[in-house]
Amino acid sequence: MKNILVFGDSNTWGYLPPQEDRYPYDVRYPGRLQILLGENYYVIEDGLNGRTVALDDSMFGNKNGTEQLKIALECHRPLDLLIVMLGSNDLKKRFSMTACDIAFEMVHLILTVKSFNYIVHRCPEILIVSPPYIGDAWDRSMFSDMFGKEAYDKSRELAGWYQKLLPGFGARVFDAAQVCEAGPIDGLHLDPAGHRKLADALFTEVKNIIG
Repeated sequence: MKNILVFGDSNTWGYLPPQEDRYPYDVRYPGRLQILLGENYYVIEDGLNGRTVALDDSMFGNKNGTEQLKIALECHRPLDLLIVMLGSNDLKKRFSMTACDIAFEMVHLILTVKSFNYIVHRCPEILIVSPPYIGDAWDRSMFSDMFGKEAYDKSRELAGWYQKLLPGFGARVFDAAQVCEAGPIDGLHLDPAGHRKLADALFTEVKNIIG
């Protein structure tokens, strides 16, 4: 059995707006990916609302993805593939991060994975997924003040920076915005169609990477 850890934020968790509920397992993209891959693969979901690539969040706390990933890697080893979809929450106004800044944070996350002594003899393949763009509905949702117009624009720059920087550090990059978009309710979270499209695309990526 091949083990895959899917590590991300509220879209990986399956946030369902506006109820602040959670999509069922077979709707969330990690669950759908498990169904598509079948019994010879084990897809481990690790999604957390508000998770950042590497920033400490004084407002909500305990959201630093790089620090949390150390624990997740220890819990779920050995892994054949690590899929990380993060970056959207780092675009919040209060962090004042550029798309380039976030990409360099992701470099640090990748190096953290590769340097851990308990996986040095079996480091998983790494696939970084650049998140879907922030959609037009963001400015009429509860998140409008939290993100702002700059985040809308920066979200469209993130994939380019990931593609420019991350392959040099041994990670593959997939641009989720090429296959899915944020849902029409809040412009941030995937709807069921978005989860399905992302799972379908990741199925192909997984088969290409680990067979």
